[in-house]
Amino acid sequence: MTFVRTTETVEPTRRMAAWPALAGCGIALLLSFVLNIRAGTNTDVSWIITIIEGQFSGKRLYVDILETNPPFSVWLYYPAVAAARILSMSPEFAVAVFTYLVGLASLGFTHRIARKGGLTTGETRWWFWPGLFAVFLVLPGTVFAQREHIGLMALLPLLVLQAWRLNEGSENRVPVLTAIAAGVAGSVIILVKPHWALSIGLPALYVTWSRRSVLSLLRPEYLTIAAIAVAYLAIVIVAYPEFLGSMYPMLQQVYMPISNARGMWLPIIVKFAITLVPWILLRVRGTVSPVADLAALSSMGFFAGVLYLGKGWGYHLYPSLAMALIASLAALEAGLRRGGLEARAQRYAVLIIVVAFVQAGLANHVLRGPDSRTIDMIRASNPNPTVAVIGADIGLAFPLTRMVGGNWSSAYCSDWAGAHALLRLKTEQSTLGARDKAWLETFLSGYIGNHYCPVKLIRISDKIL
Repeated sequence: MTFVRTTETVEPTRRMAAWPALAGCGIALLLSFVLNIRAGTNTDVSWIITIIEGQFSGKRLYVDILETNPPFSVWLYYPAVAAARILSMSPEFAVAVFTYLVGLASLGFTHRIARKGGLTTGETRWWFWPGLFAVFLVLPGTVFAQREHIGLMALLPLLVLQAWRLNEGSENRVPVLTAIAAGVAGSVIILVKPHWALSIGLPALYVTWSRRSVLSLLRPEYLTIAAIAVAYLAIVIVAYPEFLGSMYPMLQQVYMPISNARGMWLPIIVKFAITLVPWILLRVRGTVSPVADLAALSSMGFFAGVLYLGKGWGYHLYPSLAMALIASLAALEAGLRRGGLEARAQRYAVLIIVVAFVQAGLANHVLRGPDSRTIDMIRASNPNPTVAVIGADIGLAFPLTRMVGGNWSSAYCSDWAGAHALLRLKTEQSTLGARDKAWLETFLSGYIGNHYCPVKLIRISDKIL
C-alpha cells in the first residue's frame, strides 16, 4: 500500500507481488498464534469474562459487580462469551477468535477503502501488509484482546478513509455507506475510553485544515461517531444510573487521583519517541504520505490520552506505539516506492523501525501470569476454591482464579479501592479537603469486612502466598 492517490492500472506481472505479501501475512499470523498461546489470557480480559458470566447468573453490573469502566468495556466481549456459552467452548478461546476476526476484518476493510479511494498502486512494497499484521497481531503480546487492542484495530479503516478525504474529488467520492461503516468501526475506540478521542480528532482537524473547510467535520463518518456517542451516553444514564450515581464518584476519589507512572515517565516518553523517529526522519527528507501523517497525528492523540490517564500501563501505551509504527511503515513504503530516498536514510529508517518494534514487543511479551507451581498447589489443596485477594493488583487474581476453576468472592476485581483510599489518606493528609477526607473515611468504614474463603492470595515482593 502506497497511500498515494493514483489511477494507474496494475499489470499482471505486478500481481505476482501479492504472493510474498500473502506468505508474509501467513507467517505473521502463525507467529501470533504461537506467542499468544504462550502469553495466555490478558488479566483485564479474564476479569471481564468473569463479569459477563456473573451477569449470566443474575448479578447486576455496578451493583453486585463493581467495574471501573463504563459498560461498553463489558458489552464488547458479550458476543464472544455468549457464543462460547452456546457452543460449550472456553470463553477465553472464543474471545481470542473474536479478536483475530476483528483484526482480519479491519485489514480487509482497510484494503478495500484504499483500493476504492485510489490510494494504492501495483508497486506497493510486498512487506507492508505483513508489517501491519505484525503490528496488529504480533506486537500486542500480553495486551492481546484488550479493549484498546481491539479498538486500535477497528480504527485503521477510518484513518485510511480520512486519507481518501484529503484527495477526494468529484469523480471519486467516498460512498456514504462506506463512510458510515468506517465511523461505526472508529467509534469503538472512543466507547472504550473517551480519553482516546484525540486519536480521531487530530487527524480530523488535519483533514479540515488541508481542505480549508470546516464542513469537513460534518462528514457522515464523524456524524456517525457523534450519534453513537450520544446514544451511548443516553443508555448509560437510563440503564446504568448506578455508574454515574455511585461508581463514578468513587472513581473520582480512589482511582483517578492515583498515578501508577511516577518515576516511569522518562522511559515511556523515550519509547514513544523512538517509534515516531522514522516518520519524522522521512518527513524531513521530503517523503509525504497522507496515511503516514494521519497515523502519526493519531498516535500523538493516543499519547495525549496516556499522559492524561497517568497510569503508564502497557495496554494504555500500545495504541500510541502501534499507530506510530504504522506511520513509520507507511512513510518508509512511500519513500522507497517513489525513489530518490538516500540509502543512508533508508537504512536508518529500517533500523529504527526494527528497534522500535523489538523494544515495544519485548515489554509486551514478558510473562506476568501465575506460575504453574502456584496453580498446581491450589488445585491440589482445594479444587474449585473460593478466591479472594489481599492487595490492589488485579493481576494477582486474574487469570489465576479462572485457571484454577475458582469462584471469585468479591464484587471488586481486587482490593484496589480500599488500598487506594488508604494511600490517599496517608500520603495526602496535608492537602486533602475536609469533604474528601470524610468521604474516604466513610468509604473505608463500610468497605472493610470479614469474608471467609479457603484461598487468599497475598503478594509479598514478587511471591504469591
